[in-house]
Amino acid sequence: MTDFTARYEKLNAAQREAVDTIDGPVMVVAGPGTGKTELLSVRVANILKQTDELPGNILCLTFTESGATAMRERLAGLIGADAYRVAIHTFHSFGTEIINQYAEYFYHGAHFRPADELSAYEILYGLFEKLPHNNPLSPRMNNEFTYLRDAQSAISDLKKSGLTPDELLKIVERNEAFCEWVQPKLQAALGDRLSKKSFPAASELLQDIAGYDEEALALINYQPLYELMSASLSRALDQSMDEDSTKPLSAWKRDWCEKREDGELTLKDTKRTAKIRAIAGLYYDYLVAMQERELYDFDDMILRVVHAIEVFDELRYNLQEQYHYLLVDEFQDTNDAQMRLVWNLTNASANEGRPNLLVVGDDDQAIYRFQGANISNILGFRELYRDVQLITLRDNYRSSEPILTTSREVITQGNERLETSIPQLNKQLNAHRPPVERAVTFTEYATDLQEYAAIAQRLARRDTSQSHAIIARNHRQLRALLPYLQAAGLPVRYDAQDNILDNPMIRHLELLARITHYLAHNQHDEADAQLPELLAHPAWEIETATLWKLSVEANQKHLGWLDLMVERTDRLGDIASWLIGAARAAHHQPLEYILDLLGGTTAETIADNEMSGDEAAPVAGTSELFVSPFKAYYFTVDHLENDPARYAQFLYALRTLRAHIREYRPDQVLTLHDFIEFIDLHHSLKIAINSTNTYGLSADAIELLTAHKAKGLEFDDVSVISLNDDVWGETARGRARLIRFPHNLSIDSSGDTTDEKLRLLYVALTRAKQTLHLSAHAALETGKATALVGYLAGGGVVIDQVDAPSASRLLAIEEIDWRGSLAAAGGNRDDILRPIIERYKLSATHLNNFLDVTRGGPETFLLHNLLRFPAAMSPHAAYGSAIHATLQRAHQHLRATGKRRPIEDIFGDFESSLRECHLSDLDFDYFLTRGSDALNGFLTARYESFNNEQIAERNFSGQGVQVGEALLTGAIDLIEVNENDKTITVTDYKTGRASSGWQGKTDLERIKLHHYRQQLIFYKLLLEHSREYAGYTVIQGRIEYVEPTSSGRIVTLDIDFDGSRETDELLPLISAVWQRIMDLDFTTDKAGTTYKDILAFEDGLLT
Repeated sequence: MTDFTARYEKLNAAQREAVDTIDGPVMVVAGPGTGKTELLSVRVANILKQTDELPGNILCLTFTESGATAMRERLAGLIGADAYRVAIHTFHSFGTEIINQYAEYFYHGAHFRPADELSAYEILYGLFEKLPHNNPLSPRMNNEFTYLRDAQSAISDLKKSGLTPDELLKIVERNEAFCEWVQPKLQAALGDRLSKKSFPAASELLQDIAGYDEEALALINYQPLYELMSASLSRALDQSMDEDSTKPLSAWKRDWCEKREDGELTLKDTKRTAKIRAIAGLYYDYLVAMQERELYDFDDMILRVVHAIEVFDELRYNLQEQYHYLLVDEFQDTNDAQMRLVWNLTNASANEGRPNLLVVGDDDQAIYRFQGANISNILGFRELYRDVQLITLRDNYRSSEPILTTSREVITQGNERLETSIPQLNKQLNAHRPPVERAVTFTEYATDLQEYAAIAQRLARRDTSQSHAIIARNHRQLRALLPYLQAAGLPVRYDAQDNILDNPMIRHLELLARITHYLAHNQHDEADAQLPELLAHPAWEIETATLWKLSVEANQKHLGWLDLMVERTDRLGDIASWLIGAARAAHHQPLEYILDLLGGTTAETIADNEMSGDEAAPVAGTSELFVSPFKAYYFTVDHLENDPARYAQFLYALRTLRAHIREYRPDQVLTLHDFIEFIDLHHSLKIAINSTNTYGLSADAIELLTAHKAKGLEFDDVSVISLNDDVWGETARGRARLIRFPHNLSIDSSGDTTDEKLRLLYVALTRAKQTLHLSAHAALETGKATALVGYLAGGGVVIDQVDAPSASRLLAIEEIDWRGSLAAAGGNRDDILRPIIERYKLSATHLNNFLDVTRGGPETFLLHNLLRFPAAMSPHAAYGSAIHATLQRAHQHLRATGKRRPIEDIFGDFESSLRECHLSDLDFDYFLTRGSDALNGFLTARYESFNNEQIAERNFSGQGVQVGEALLTGAIDLIEVNENDKTITVTDYKTGRASSGWQGKTDLERIKLHHYRQQLIFYKLLLEHSREYAGYTVIQGRIEYVEPTSSGRIVTLDIDFDGSRETDELLPLISAVWQRIMDLDFTTDKAGTTYKDILAFEDGLLT
C-alpha cells in the first residue's frame, strides 16, 4: 500500500471520516463532484490495512460496469493485484455470481432460458384471453386489451420492487380493509365543500386514524396505508391552519380522494387497489406460465436471489459469513428488490442492527425511477439500521460557484429531499474551482431551429483543448440538433438508440426472408411483387438495364419474374435456383440455419466452447453454385478497415436481431414463418428492438447526451438545451398509466413527478466544470408558442433574448435538412474496437482461436470472438452443448439433493437439451440416438464416480482473475476440491472421437490435443488466481471423452502438473496474446495449414 498514505492525506475531513469509520452502518451523502469514487477505494484499502480481513470478505456493489471498473482501477493503485480479489460487482453480476457459486440452491430453474419482451407479451395475451368479463383488467378497445401493456409494465415494476404475488396480496388485503373502514369517516369529515370549519373535522379524522389497528407485515420499506395517509393529512392540515387557508387541505383532498358513483367521498386507492388485486392474480399466473415454459426475464435475476436467500438459511448464513464489509455506491438508485438483497446480507443477529455497511448516494441525483429505483431507500436508511453515522460531503471539486448556485436554486424547489427530513443536514456545496467570466449564461431564441443553429455556431468557435457536451432531456432534441452540428463540420460523439428494424441492412434481410417465405408457401404473386425491389439492391449485382428488360419481358409474356429467371443461364438464373432451394430448405430447416443461408454465412463457425471436434455440414437443399451476397456486401475485412463505423452499426444490428430471435419462443423450434411473424408483431405492436450505435469517434468530439446518460460524467463546457416547460418542466408528460399503484406502493416507474424532473435538471446542470450554457426557444418552427421551464424562473441567471437573424440566415437555417439521417462516420477500425477491449477478458477458447492459424488465427478471433459475428450453432456443436448441459444437471442434482439423478431422467434431460438447440428433425433424430448411446456407455462406466463434492460448470467471469496484465475468464466443467490439502483436479468433458494419448496420430489430432493441453493449463492459472480459490493448487487436469471407443472404453487424458512448470510455459504466451489484443494487432505473417505452423506462430509471438 505504498500510495495509501499519500492518497489518504489528500482527502478532506469528511472523506477521511468516511474512510476511518469502518465499523457499523454509515450513510455518506455525496453531492456531485465531491470525490466519492476515491473515498470508496481508499476505504476498502483502509479496511484491509486496519483489520485482518481478506480482500474476498469485502463486497462493493454499484450500478454500472464502468463504475465497477473505475473503482477497481483506483483500488489497484492502492493494493495492487489484491484489487481483483475484492468482490466488486454490479447488482446484476453479483446475482449471477451467487447463482453460479451456489448453484445447488438454484437447481430448480437453473436450465431456464431467457424470454424477450415479445414472448412475455404473448404469454400475457394468452392469460388476458382467459380473464372473466367482470375482471377490471378485461376491457378491450378495437379488439385489443386496454390494460395489457400497462399490466406488463406493472409486473416488471413489482419484480423490481422484490414483491412476490403473495406479498402483494397481503398488502392489497390490508389496503382494502383500511379503505372500507375509513370511507364513512372520510365522508363525514371532508365530504362537503371545504371551509375553515372543516379543520376540526379533519383533526377528528386524524384522531380516529391514529386508533386504527393493522396486523404487522414483515417487509422492509412497507408502510401501512393508514400511516401514510395520516402523516400526509396531518402535514396538509398543519399547513392550512398555519396559513389560515384551505388550499393545502384542498390539494390533499384532490390527491387522495375522489367521489364514488353514489356521490360519497372515498380514497382513490380504493379503485386502485381493486385493479392491483387483479394484477396480483395475473402476476401469479404469469409466473406459473413462465415456469411451465421454463422461461425467465431480466427482472427475475435479483428476485430469484432474494427469494433463495430468504428461503435457504444456510445460503444466507454463508453469504453473511463471507462478506463482512459491504459498500454500496449510488445508493439512491437502488430498487426495493436490491434493497432486500442488501438487507438480507446485513441482517445477521450478531450485528445487532449495526452491520459494517457503508452506502454512498445523493437523493438529489435519484433519476432512475423509470428503472424501478426507489428514493425511499436512501430517505429511510436511518430508520432501517441502528445508530447510523451520517456524513455529508460538501466540498465540490468539479464546478465553479456560479454553476453550483444555479443548480441549488433548482434542486431546493423539491420536497422529497433529505434536507427537508433531516433538519441538521446541510447540502450546500462549497466550490473549489475558481469561476471564469460568464460561467453561466441563459439564452432564449425565437424558434427551436434558431436555437440549434446558434449552438452549432457557438461551438464552431470552441476551445478544442477543453471537453464539450450538449445535454438534452431526450433523444428527440439531440436528433433535431445533430444536422446543424454536422453542417458546421463539428465532430460529435452520439450513442443513439436505433430501432434495428429501421436499419437498411435489416430491412434488406427482411425483404429477402419474405420473398423466400412466399415461395415456400406457393405465394408466387406476392414473391413476384417484391422481387424487383430485392434485385435492384446493389448487393445482387444486377445491371439496371437487365432488370428493365426482365420487367418488359414479364409484362409482354404475362409471366412472373421468377418464371423467366429460372430459364436463364446467367446470374439471374443462379439467383432463381438459389431462391427456390432456400424456399425448399425453409420447409425443414430451423430458422437459425435459414438465416445463415440467407445471410451468406458459411456453416463452419468458431464457437466459444470446444465440446466437439466435428465439423459442421452445409444446409441441405440449397444451390452449391451460388451463395447469398449479403455477408460479402455488408461485412468484409475491407469494410471494417475503410468504413468501420458503418460496419459496426450493421454488425450490432444483426447481432441484436439474432439475440432477440433466440429469446423469442425459446421453447419452440422456430421456422422462417415465425421470423416473419416476429417482425410483423414488432411492427404492429410498435415494439422497437433497440441497439446502441455510436456516431463519431474522434478524440475532440463534442459529446451529445441525454440527462440520464450524462449521469456520472463531467465536462469543461456544457450546453443544456431546449429548456422549455413542455420538455423539462411541469407540462412535460409521458403516457398516462391506466394502472396506478396505491400511495403505499411507491413503485410506479413513470418518473413524472415534480421532484423527479427537478432532480433530472439538477444532474444536467452539475455536469459542468467551467462554463454552463443554458438555452431555450420561444416557439417551435411550426409557430406554436412554448414557455421557458419554470424551475429556472426567478433565479439569479439573466435570460438573454436574441434578435431574429437576417432573412438570408433564416433561409440557411431552414435549408438544413432536419430529416437527414445520422452519418455513421468518423474514427477508424481501432476506434471501434477500443471500447470492446476495455471490457475484454481472455478465455481458453479465445486463446486457442487466436493461436490457431490453420483456421484464420487472429483474424478469425477478431471476427468471431471480439466482434462476435452472429451465426447458428452447427449441429455437432449443438450436440456437444446438449451433452454438456445434461452432465452438468446430473452433477448439480447430486449436489443439490444428495441423490443421483435417475438414469431415465438424465436421458430425458438430454432429449430436452437437444430439443432446445432447435435442430432439424433429421439432425435431431441422429444426435438423439448418438447421444443416448454415448450417455449410456459413459454413465455405466463413470456414474458411480460422481459425488456431491464435485462442482459442475463453475463460471469465473465475476471472479476478477488477473494474471500479469491479462484479465482471464472461463467456465470449467468439473472441479474436485480437496479441502484438507487445498488441492484441485479439473475435468473438461469432450465429445467426438477419443484420442488414445497426448501425442496424436494425424496433424489434425495433434492440433486438437495441443489446444486441449493449453486449455487445462489455462484452467490451472484461472483457478489459482481466482478470488474463490486463491491459496489452492491445481495438481491435475483431465480431458474426459464422453463417447466410448468401439470397444466400450471411456478414455481420459491426464496431466499431472509439475509445480508451476506448465504454467510458466503458458504464461508468456498468454501475455503476448493479451498484448497483441490490447494493441489491436490481428496480423499474421502468413496463413497456416499444419500443426508446425501453429507452433511457429506461437514461437514468433514470444520472440
